[in-house]
Formats: sequence, C-alpha cells, structure tokens
Amino acid sequence: MESEKVKMFKKNLEKALDISKDELRRRKNDMPGESTVEQLEEVIIPELEKLLKMDYNNLPPVEDRYLISLAYALKVWEWSMKNASTLYLLIVKLHEDYKKL
Repeated sequence: MESEKVKMFKKNLEKALDISKDELRRRKNDMPGESTVEQLEEVIIPELEKLLKMDYNNLPPVEDRYLISLAYALKVWEWSMKNASTLYLLIVKLHEDYKKL
C-alpha cells in the first residue's frame, strides 16, 4: 500500500505531466513560453513519466534523488525564478518532495 507522501507525489507528477503536455502542444502551435519543444520532449516529459512508473518500494538513496529537469532549468535553460511558471514551480516542489519520500 502506498503512503500518503507517495500518493501526493504521484498526483503532482500527473499534474506536471498534464502541464508539460499542454505546454508542448502550445509550443508546437508557435505560442510563446519559457520551455521549448526540445526541453519538453527530450528531458521534462520523459523524466516525469519515468518517475511516475518507478517502484516506490525500492527508491534510490536520498543523495541520488533529484530531478534533472530542475538542474537544467536553473543552470542550462536559465528559466526565470522571478517570474516562475507553474511548471517550474511544480518541478521545484517535485524535486523537494522526491527527497522526502
């Protein structure tokens, strides 16, 4: 049986996936935004899907629990923290919560 933390984490993962897929649709229709098609297709969506399918009874050690998407958003993609998007804020939350599972 899944703990409440895992259930909430999965719920937030699903929300982030929905937002990501909506963002992807928007970018493919030439609507502006912080994320790009490549970021969404190659990093964010695959990572979120992988986390959603993982075995929560056999988590990696805490020091190995992090979201690549957050590292890229901060260091490589330089997403704005001042005008943070809903997706960015949710990725930050997921990153923090993943360590606490």
